[in-house]
Amino acid sequence: VNAQPADLKAILQATVSTPTSKSAKVVDNVLGSSLWKGLPAAEKANLAKVMAAAGEKGLVALGAALEGTPELAKATDRDGKSMLQGLADLATQPLNAALYAGTTKQKILDDVLLQIANPDRVEQGNAPTCTVTSMQFELVRDEAAEYVRLMAGLTGPKGKIEMRGGGDLKLDPDTLATLDKRPTAQAIFQNAAMEY
Repeated sequence: VNAQPADLKAILQATVSTPTSKSAKVVDNVLGSSLWKGLPAAEKANLAKVMAAAGEKGLVALGAALEGTPELAKATDRDGKSMLQGLADLATQPLNAALYAGTTKQKILDDVLLQIANPDRVEQGNAPTCTVTSMQFELVRDEAAEYVRLMAGLTGPKGKIEMRGGGDLKLDPDTLATLDKRPTAQAIFQNAAMEY
């Protein structure tokens, strides 16, 4: 981190404050990667914001995803925005007021990062959401940047987002009361898709 420009160093300093932590090791691996070296400055800043906001599990998942499929960093959503920009938006935007009582931005970010790293773990739990869970799996696996865009819209201040083909996905304000053994981000997406 010390070799980075001052703005990036400031963003990442707290994440690496315990050099022996898993989080610090992931940041060290990412900053030493050829992916990092090839990113433009704006994308480095986006990735630094995500690494600084993620919890340890989310950060480990992000590191694994970028190491295993570095092309994810260059994936774009329907608007041409990079996945790293979308993740930075998710990490830094205000959380929708309906979600404050039951979750945090970090929890949602970590859930999304874990899904991107492991699309096979998208599940319906005990919820009757088989069809939309299958769609969510395919979206995460094949269009991760678009999935991040949708999640940023659902969990952001407006609680809604226009889909690629038109129509709005809207946050179900009762989602956190009906997790049905699903990770929070999966329940948010699935409930919104079922309502649509």
